[in-house]
Amino acid sequence: MGNQWVYRGTSIDTAGVIRDEGYDTNSVMRDTLTNGEQRYLVHFGFNLIFVNRPDGPWEQVDGRTNTWEMLRKYHAIKGDTFAWKGGIRVASIDTLITVPTGSYRSYHYTDATPSPYKRSDDYMAPGVGFLKMEFRQRADTKAGSPFSYGKIDLTSFRLH
Repeated sequence: MGNQWVYRGTSIDTAGVIRDEGYDTNSVMRDTLTNGEQRYLVHFGFNLIFVNRPDGPWEQVDGRTNTWEMLRKYHAIKGDTFAWKGGIRVASIDTLITVPTGSYRSYHYTDATPSPYKRSDDYMAPGVGFLKMEFRQRADTKAGSPFSYGKIDLTSFRLH
């Protein structure tokens, strides 16, 4: 308990102007052993429950029905897919990413189904967590319209 990750988020409009910049802190508030699994209550501005399983972290999406979804897949191979929020594909298992906390070998995840209107790229290092998240989305659905851009970078973390 007490693990904490601080991220800097930046939103850039279609003209390349920074619209918004701020910091978010994600903290493990408490943990409990349930059905043989260590579960973690994590505060992201709201509370979520996570569990680390051998294949990666899972998020509880419905506490009433005890429904879980794989957040990101570890011990994956390039091209693996899994169904979180519409589908994620493992683009690489050894991408070097540099963020304010340092450089890390990481998994690179992207959308399983490419879209001309949006794209997301996430980088996660097992044992650390999310390092960087980038997303692009067109201002409208017209082909050739400009993208707005956002990114989230890990600026500090503390693991216990």
